[in-house]
Amino acid sequence: VHGTCHGDCCSDGSIEACDARCGGSGCCSPKKDETGCTHGTYSCSDGCGGYRDCCKICDPEDRNCNCPGKVYCGDTKTGSGASCTSGGKTFYETCLVKETCVPRFIGGGTYIAAPNSYEDRNYTYIRPYCTTQTGQTLNLYVGCQSQVEGVQGKCYGKQVCPNNVGHQNNGSIEPCQCAGNYWFDKCDDTCNLNDLTANGGTCGANAGNSISGHYYVKDKCTTLSGQVVKYWGMCERRDCLGNKGPCYGKTRCSGGAIAVDPCTCGGYTYGSSCVVKCPYEQTAADCSSGQTFTQRCKDNAGTWYGECK
Repeated sequence: VHGTCHGDCCSDGSIEACDARCGGSGCCSPKKDETGCTHGTYSCSDGCGGYRDCCKICDPEDRNCNCPGKVYCGDTKTGSGASCTSGGKTFYETCLVKETCVPRFIGGGTYIAAPNSYEDRNYTYIRPYCTTQTGQTLNLYVGCQSQVEGVQGKCYGKQVCPNNVGHQNNGSIEPCQCAGNYWFDKCDDTCNLNDLTANGGTCGANAGNSISGHYYVKDKCTTLSGQVVKYWGMCERRDCLGNKGPCYGKTRCSGGAIAVDPCTCGGYTYGSSCVVKCPYEQTAADCSSGQTFTQRCKDNAGTWYGECK
């Protein structure tokens, strides 16, 4: 009956329903649906021309499989809420647009701030800078002593001085006020050479390393140029701290005088008394009648020596 018949079928010329070689469509047992699927199912072939349920095998890049219900925000948005990682990416419940227009210092003495803000009162307005996601416009401001886009800060070119002591080039001592500071064209030096009288004594002020007849007491201050001014006490008196000098109460011996109980300080010699060599040996008692006694020098006892003539 059929040209494709062979020795083990179609012996009676009938169609074998299960043998495609004998004109039949073939017999088939379809595969069953898969169950217990972790990632859900999809429709697949049952092996007999029909369809069945097959388990999904989750693709790491497929967030709908690993992170259902979540979204990837990328680099332009900020994720919010619970997160889930899949394929090296993080997915979130929702994505928020990043706000790039925010108040901040942007360098070069410039600031971004809202109108009528703290910055607005301290700094100088330049122009509108950006608009926030909510529609607020932020402005660009320049700092106290900076210059941006041709706009100068209110204290441009000025400086803050120690102890707020300075003056303006026009002669005024009134400072420019900005950001809680006082600004001047030039700082005045508060470190001077004024003497100090205190504690029953006196100190002189000098920037040198020594003063004749004086000894170092303590540093007073440092000038704007970095020079140290020092307090000096007189060797024979009390200083401004109330301390006695190294040669306190003694007399400076000069002019060839010899110091008794000598003390050296500040390049000078001091003594409880000062004496000189006296080459004269006559006293007034040595003079004869008619002679006149000329005083030349006296000893520590107060006796005068001189000449009888």
